[in-house]
Amino acid sequence: MGMHRVKCSNHYLVISQGSSVSPCVDKLPGAIERGGLKLAPIVVVFPSEEERKRVDLPEEIRVLIGDPTSRETLERANAERASHVVLALEEDSKAVFVTLLVKRMSQAKVLVEVLSEEGVELLDGARRQGHCEQKSGWKAFGKFRFRAEGC
Repeated sequence: MGMHRVKCSNHYLVISQGSSVSPCVDKLPGAIERGGLKLAPIVVVFPSEEERKRVDLPEEIRVLIGDPTSRETLERANAERASHVVLALEEDSKAVFVTLLVKRMSQAKVLVEVLSEEGVELLDGARRQGHCEQKSGWKAFGKFRFRAEGC
């Protein structure tokens, strides 16, 4: 489990770690059921098998193990064909890097959680360069500070 390639498209890709994994994944099926999001497969990328074992996921969620900052991992997760990518990493620097990497390879809507004012400033710089559109709050996933739209 975890090292394969995802073949689906128009899926929700969650790249998360630590305490952010469960809230991200838990809210997606509910938002889909309420009609707030389209029905589509959910793929979660964990940085390690150890991290994966800490989270209880429904059977229908596909799991990949890999470095979220690696283009190879994002290619295995078929990020280029995802409809949405949700980033909730424990470090803003990783979140900003992965946001820009995903936007380089995909037209997916990227929702990224940043934890510090410095992270907000970094994403604001990316927004000014045309890589992201600033939003506050997106009901389906809770409170994310930025939503990186297609550029």
